[in-house]
Amino acid sequence: MQTLAVLIITALTAGSASRFDLAERLRLALAAQLGTFEELEVEVQAAARPQLVSGNLRGVTIRVHRFDATALPWDTFSPTPRPRRLKGRLDRLTLVATEAQFQNLTVSRLTLTGKGITYDLLDSLLRRRIVLTGYREATLEAHFRDGDLDSFLAARIPQLRQAHVRFEPGQVVVTGQVVLGAASLPVTVRGRLQVVQRRELHLTEAQVQVGNLTLPPETVKSLLAQANPLLDVAALLPVPLALEEIELKAGEAILRGHFL
Repeated sequence: MQTLAVLIITALTAGSASRFDLAERLRLALAAQLGTFEELEVEVQAAARPQLVSGNLRGVTIRVHRFDATALPWDTFSPTPRPRRLKGRLDRLTLVATEAQFQNLTVSRLTLTGKGITYDLLDSLLRRRIVLTGYREATLEAHFRDGDLDSFLAARIPQLRQAHVRFEPGQVVVTGQVVLGAASLPVTVRGRLQVVQRRELHLTEAQVQVGNLTLPPETVKSLLAQANPLLDVAALLPVPLALEEIELKAGEAILRGHFL
């Protein structure tokens, strides 16, 4: 499978083409890799001083809507340092994905940004392959709306039926039904989401109400121990990624992190 960097450099070193030709080549290559999607756009900003073979671009912006995000070439963000080698440069790479699917996890908006990206230019020219050598920074921002985590939570905690997740300022609210014997009782969970060990997302400081009964703290503590971590990014993405924070707003949660 080609990485995103391979596709970009294949376009860069394909000869004297305009930035519009480069954008279309990249779009077609990505379309073949991603498979099913609804929309895909690519915009290329050429270097300020075009050369015959410069290996440099000012920027590449990719926008894709409703697709399988596991098909993305995540290994692009795993650099291999190579000192004293001639390097090409991509000043900025931006990927904006909407309604991205990670199995049963939906992300309303996913933005990946890489700045100051360098790669081994000789390898790209002579062997038609890419070795990413570094970047100044690479960040991720994932936006979740009310309802985006319903299917994910239902698979994560199958005892909770009709699960629905919504966001309020500073807290998350989970509602659903649990079956106790012959009765089906409503459940409401209120709590905070917290980044733990830079890779996990935990539910903390929770209050749980089953029917008209508010569960005691010790019972809630036991339930949280079974439910956490709600999300382990290392199991989800095959790339070194450190989570920084999650911000909870009315109707939306924003998860931020950076690539290591």
